[in-house]
Amino acid sequence: FDPAVATRFPQAIDDIDEASMCFATGRYSACVFHLMRVLEVGVRELAKVVDCEDVKPSWGSVLQTVERYALRTKYADLPAAVQPHIEFVRQVLPRMQSVQIAWRNKISHVEQRLIPNEASITEQVAGEIFAATQGLARYIAVELP
Repeated sequence: FDPAVATRFPQAIDDIDEASMCFATGRYSACVFHLMRVLEVGVRELAKVVDCEDVKPSWGSVLQTVERYALRTKYADLPAAVQPHIEFVRQVLPRMQSVQIAWRNKISHVEQRLIPNEASITEQVAGEIFAATQGLARYIAVELP
């Protein structure tokens, strides 16, 4: 992971380390679990920037807010706190959507826990998820206002 991720989101360091160790030891489902937890940290911070109204912002509620502002809200109608960051919002949207569609939707959420739907995630799939997660986490860490 880019050092900017650990600097910006120190609470994600344990999951970054665990994802790396799980990947190295062939525990690919566990690796994906930790990667999704890394993204949750960034998404919670993104929720603050987009003024997500959800009391406990989740990936879904934040993504819905980002989509609404990026695609369906005129600049003049954006909350004042969001207006200066609308370009960031527009740029983070496709990155979040790609991770959601390609990987996150393959994870179940039961009582705030992430559970892979596939019994076994292969090394190749875990590697692709790792790369996508690194990219999104880096973008949020570096570009998030």
